[in-house]
Amino acid sequence: MANPEIQFCLTAEQQEHFKAFFEQIQNTYLSLQGLDYMATIRRLGLIAFRIAMILSALRIMEHGDLPEHIICEERDFQTTLKVVGVLVKHASKVFSELPQDAPMPKRKNQKERYLDALPASFNRQEYLRIAASMSIPDKTAEGYITDFCKRGLIHREKQDHYLNPNAKETKDLREIKKG
Repeated sequence: MANPEIQFCLTAEQQEHFKAFFEQIQNTYLSLQGLDYMATIRRLGLIAFRIAMILSALRIMEHGDLPEHIICEERDFQTTLKVVGVLVKHASKVFSELPQDAPMPKRKNQKERYLDALPASFNRQEYLRIAASMSIPDKTAEGYITDFCKRGLIHREKQDHYLNPNAKETKDLREIKKG
C-alpha cells in the first residue's frame, strides 16, 4: 500500500513572520552586498522552508501518527529562523571573499575609433582621408562629424575647421603643461 501525500504548512502568523524575516534580510544585504547577493537570500528562503519541513517530519517520530497535513510547530519554526540567520552570515562572508570577475575590455565601435583617430585640429579633407583609411564612406563620416558637433565632442571653429579637444595629442600637451 502506497503512503498518502503529506502536505506541509506554516501557520498564517508564521507565513507573515517568514516573509518579514526575509524582507529584512534582503533589504540589509542588498545594501551590504549588492544585487548579486539576492539569489543567495532567495535560495536561503527555500532552504529555510525545507529545514522547517524536516524538523516537522522528525517530530512525527515523537507522536507516532502520520497525518495528511503537517503544520509547523512554533519551536521548529523559531529553530529554523535561528539556523538560517547563521547561514545568511556565513554565506555573506563567503560571498565577500569570492574573487571579483575582471570586466571584459569593451571593444570600441567604428564611430568611437573614428573619433579617436581624429587629430586635435582638422578640416573636411583630412577627416574624409581618415575615414577612407578606416573604410568609412564619406557620407557616414560626414554624419559622424555632424553628430560629434551636436554632442559637443568636437567643435566647429569656423568654416571647414574643426577642433577635437579629446584628441590624444591635445591630452598629451595638457599633461606636459601640468608637469
